[in-house]
Amino acid sequence: MTVIDTRMDAPSSEEAEREKNLGICLVHLPALEMIPLETPVCLSSFDTAFVASPRAARLAQESLKKWGRNVWAVGSATAAILRNSGVKVSEEGNAEGALLFFEQIAKTHREFPAKKIAWLSALETEVSLEFLREKYGAEIVHFPLYETLFRKPSVEEIENLPHPRKWRFYSGKGVESLFSYIAAADEVELVGKSAEKMMNKLKGNA
Repeated sequence: MTVIDTRMDAPSSEEAEREKNLGICLVHLPALEMIPLETPVCLSSFDTAFVASPRAARLAQESLKKWGRNVWAVGSATAAILRNSGVKVSEEGNAEGALLFFEQIAKTHREFPAKKIAWLSALETEVSLEFLREKYGAEIVHFPLYETLFRKPSVEEIENLPHPRKWRFYSGKGVESLFSYIAAADEVELVGKSAEKMMNKLKGNA
């Protein structure tokens, strides 16, 4: 079995070794490429910062470390990057997306514990910030730290991957980028709600 990992960051050598021991050939084929943006991050007027991805964590870690206040991480990978750089994470989600993260925060606190949130993420957000503002009564200011663009591999690059194949997607935009390359016989593994939502949408339009 060939597993095609579509994350922007390559799997670790430990992860590749674990898959190899299971008889799996792990191939890294990023669906997206990242373009950093020169967005100034000024956090002095905020009580909370929400870090929406590992890429945002890497780009904002120095600003967050100097700031030293309430930091929320969308999932464990994002939280690990922040902690390794010396940033204290007060709330950590399960990587199921920002919407579920905010719902969980609201459930576990009698009163929503943030008034003004710095939203650190990609240029495009998968959830409506206006919806979150209205639902939780918090001011949310978006700091777009990077842009993600579709990466289109060559047909030959895909055809040379051995069968049987399984595609592993982690985001809706990643699914959208490589959907046309998925063959009928290929398996697909979807990690996260946004990947599931986009796959259902594209299959419905096929």
